[in-house]
Parts: sequence; C-alpha cells; structure tokens
Amino acid sequence: MKLKALLFAFLVASVTVSAADKLTLDQLKVQAESAHEGKQVDLYTEVARQQMELANQSYDVGNSEKALSLIKESVDSAEKAADEAMRSGKKLKQAEIALRKLSARGQDIRRSVAFEDRAPIEPLLARIEQSRTKLLDRMFQKK
Repeated sequence: MKLKALLFAFLVASVTVSAADKLTLDQLKVQAESAHEGKQVDLYTEVARQQMELANQSYDVGNSEKALSLIKESVDSAEKAADEAMRSGKKLKQAEIALRKLSARGQDIRRSVAFEDRAPIEPLLARIEQSRTKLLDRMFQKK
C-alpha cells in the first residue's frame, strides 16, 4: 500500500514539473522577442520546432491552409534565430543544428502530404537551407 502511495506521489510530482516546464507557443514567442541575445536563438528555434509540429498535426487532420501558414511562421522563426546567431556571433553551432533538424522534419512532412500540397512547401524549406548555409559560412569563414 505504501509503495502504491509513494508511486502515485512521484507520478503526480513529475507530471506537475513537466507541465510547468512547457510553455505555450504564444508564451514562447513573447519571451523570444524580449529575451537577451543568447537566449533568443534558443527560444526562436524552439518556436520554429513547435510550429512545424503543429503544421504536421494540421496536415494530419486535413487543414492544409493552416498547416502551410504554420510552416511559413516556422520558417520565419528559424530565420530570426539564424539572424540573431549571426548578429551576436553566439550559438552559431546550436542554431545550425536546430535548423538542420527543422529542415529534415520539414522534408518528412513534405513527403507525407498529398502531392498537390507539396509544391508550396519546397520554397519554404529552401529558405531554411539558405539560413543554414549562411550560418555555416559564418562559422567557417577565414579570419
């Protein structure tokens, strides 16, 4: 009996901590806009990741217009993260890795949607790759 009570208490505590750590997308956007330069990169990449996942969920339920809008927002957030990393010179590597993962996830989503929905996604994913290329150029530029 004590074991069950202890296990239940642990489960409740872990769920409470988990819920407190997760912020809504709108909260993340507000924090990203007002954060200092080092934290902005992390927040914008997290916003972009969450938007891409919401886009995938929207495609799953058949709402392709909303999904495309979310992908556009995700790309905009990714570009903000890359721009901030290049401007500050900090977190270049983390931003590049996050954009690579985001691009891969976008490609997975593109492959999973209906054929007629794929064409508008391709130029958006190309923008992520352009930002990644800029980050890589900045990281490996000759001094």
